[in-house]
Amino acid sequence: MPSSMLFAVNNEGKIFGLSTNGTKWREFQYLGLEFKQVSAVSNFLWAVGSDRQIYVHAHGLDIPIRIKEETYENQRWSPIQGFGKHMLPTDRFRWSSKDGLTERRQDQIRLPSMAWQWEGDWHLETTLDGQQLDDDGWTYAVDFPATYHSQKQWSSCVRRRKWVRYRRYAAINSWCAIAPLHKDPTQEPFIDVSIGGTNVPGSAAGSMQVWAVTAYGRVMWRSGVSRVSPEGVRWNCVTMPPGCDVVSISCGSTGLVWAIMFSGRALVRAGITGIAPTGSHWLEVGAPEEGLKLTRVSVGTNSVWAISSDQRVWWRKGVRGG
Repeated sequence: MPSSMLFAVNNEGKIFGLSTNGTKWREFQYLGLEFKQVSAVSNFLWAVGSDRQIYVHAHGLDIPIRIKEETYENQRWSPIQGFGKHMLPTDRFRWSSKDGLTERRQDQIRLPSMAWQWEGDWHLETTLDGQQLDDDGWTYAVDFPATYHSQKQWSSCVRRRKWVRYRRYAAINSWCAIAPLHKDPTQEPFIDVSIGGTNVPGSAAGSMQVWAVTAYGRVMWRSGVSRVSPEGVRWNCVTMPPGCDVVSISCGSTGLVWAIMFSGRALVRAGITGIAPTGSHWLEVGAPEEGLKLTRVSVGTNSVWAISSDQRVWWRKGVRGG
């Protein structure tokens, strides 16, 4: 059985790891940051720093994270000028995505963050479905939504060629700061973060779910997090019922999310699927004992653990997510 890791933070803000086939806690490499909270899945840590901002750490990856960016240069033929950048008003952008719906000029395609580096410059891709193209890389079609061919024909009214550029995630084995919610990061700091959702039914391979809580009790979900996009794209606020300020949140491997409110009551997020990763609504779960307040929660594959205000640990079995 392959080993896995348990991570913890001590009162000095340092992270320690314990392997399932080991017997001793080992300090995680100290890189100049102290932390308040930590959450982990295989190869990725998300944490709340002592500055109350969110950080991600990628480690132990056998294959580098490398992404291919692409854009298509489109041209139309006219009887006077031949092929050129003159386009019809109904045509796609001169520089676009493959389907033509999104403008993708080379100078507008930027690195997601300082954690990424370009590998070389833009260059032409000179193959089409495995077939070698001319050095200029053009492919021809009757119109833009049609099938493209490697050779120009009498009916070829449009042409396009594909430009590609690779970017690599360069922050392996180091902490990368996630952009704050506001320009002033102290305006709304974070108090908790949880990563999970590695096995959400119907989700894309390699996708992950990251949930967080701010000092205002707001619940945030990070879109676009995956094994090839460790930082994700942006924070999205998840609507809460009136008066439900959250202090703790946890996301299990199946995407199941539990939250603890300031009042000590527990909520579970319903309707989470691969298509609807943030779910649809919240349901309240009764306390283990009448009048008991919960302070922390942790969701497993088919169970939930919690700590109550009297420092007792509670376990709930038979939980199913996804």
